[in-house]
Amino acid sequence: MNASLTFEYPAIYTLEPDYFLIEFPDLPIDPITLPAEQMQESMDIAAQIMANYISEALMFNTCLPKSTSLEDLILKKNQKGIMIQITEKTH
Repeated sequence: MNASLTFEYPAIYTLEPDYFLIEFPDLPIDPITLPAEQMQESMDIAAQIMANYISEALMFNTCLPKSTSLEDLILKKNQKGIMIQITEKTH
């Protein structure tokens, strides 16, 4: 029987005139810089990068940190916090 685990972590979007930056404050993932015109698909990109990190962490039995709530994020005026959720299948 296949089971699955759900993970949810905040992403911080920093909006600049020509680009935006996506950071995961709880995870050791390098910031992602995307051109402004990719905003539409940015959630999918962020979720895929987060899923790759979590999948690798599970494979190597790396402990995952507790997720910070959106309310606890300290954001600047040009930042927005978004919760990203992924489901990882286990075997």
